[in-house]
Amino acid sequence: MKSKTFLLILAACAVVILGVVGYVLSTGKYQDVANYKNEIRNIQSQSSSDETESIEKDLNETSFDDLDKELLEIEAELSR
Repeated sequence: MKSKTFLLILAACAVVILGVVGYVLSTGKYQDVANYKNEIRNIQSQSSSDETESIEKDLNETSFDDLDKELLEIEAELSR
């Protein structure tokens, strides 16, 4: 009897875990975090040179396209 109860609890936990993983992957929030981490990594990998050409190259390689999107998401979360 105890082994059946244990198997039932184990199966229920597996279903819950699979549900959470499925939800996270379907909402795309996991991918957004990965994109932000990649952009942060790119910003941190900029050169340490203070020459004009190096600074201009770093600015051209840095993507600021999603900056407004992220700020709007933060404002939406704070207004809830």
